[in-house]
Amino acid sequence: MSIFTAFSKLIKSRKPTRLENNLATDVYRNVRAEEKAAEITPLRVLEDANGRTLILQALSNGPTLAFKDMAMQLLGNLFEYTLAKNNAELNIFGATSGDTGSAAEYAMRGKKGIRVFMLSPHKKMSAFQAAQMFSLQRPEYFQYRG
Repeated sequence: MSIFTAFSKLIKSRKPTRLENNLATDVYRNVRAEEKAAEITPLRVLEDANGRTLILQALSNGPTLAFKDMAMQLLGNLFEYTLAKNNAELNIFGATSGDTGSAAEYAMRGKKGIRVFMLSPHKKMSAFQAAQMFSLQRPEYFQYRG
């Protein structure tokens, strides 16, 4: 079940608020609208015995291959939605030595009114993580190695 499906069932169980309706249509649905939930977070049955099923959900199919992508992608849309409703802007300041920074940067990519300032330690990240983070060059991103 996708987040959108679960959220839709929750708000259908009672009269949804206007905010909940807007979130369901403007935010959740658009997180990765071009993909099916089964492709983004596939389920794998590990064990099916004695009437009990053990299922593993893959959470590493985001742009940075980190489980953080799942929440960050939604967070980027929530920020953009809220900022647009309030005609506001947001500066995000962060520090990272791993994949959290690139997950945040990818999640905020193309979001209106958001600028990201990210600090990272010089020569303290893996080559993969550094390449992931510093290859994403956008005018609203400010990356500092110290």
